[in-house]
Amino acid sequence: GLSTPNFRMSSKDNEVIVQTDDDKDAWLKEKKFIQKFTKTSKGIIIGEINMLLHVQIMSGLWQHQDGSRKKLYGKEDTLVPVKLAFTQHYHPNPKLKENGPLSAKELYPIGTKGVLVGSPVAPL
Repeated sequence: GLSTPNFRMSSKDNEVIVQTDDDKDAWLKEKKFIQKFTKTSKGIIIGEINMLLHVQIMSGLWQHQDGSRKKLYGKEDTLVPVKLAFTQHYHPNPKLKENGPLSAKELYPIGTKGVLVGSPVAPL
């Protein structure tokens, strides 16, 4: 989602919600905290914050039995200034890439050792 002092928008529902006065005060308080935190803890002076992104941090990568991998995200939103966000990573980590099911050759390359569970199949 995306928020300003006046509105917030959810990417799930595609709806725009007008902020109440209490929401505005909470947003401005959070903005000041983020500005101070990025300056004192991260060493980044980002200037005035006009918009905040509501993102969910990646918490892990789940690998299914078929070899496919899917990213897992946290449940709580984290606020990030739009100025610090980017749409494409300059050097993405291939270990964190999602993929579909793998073929048997990709899952078990020649020379891979394994254990057969069950009865062996009789030759035809």
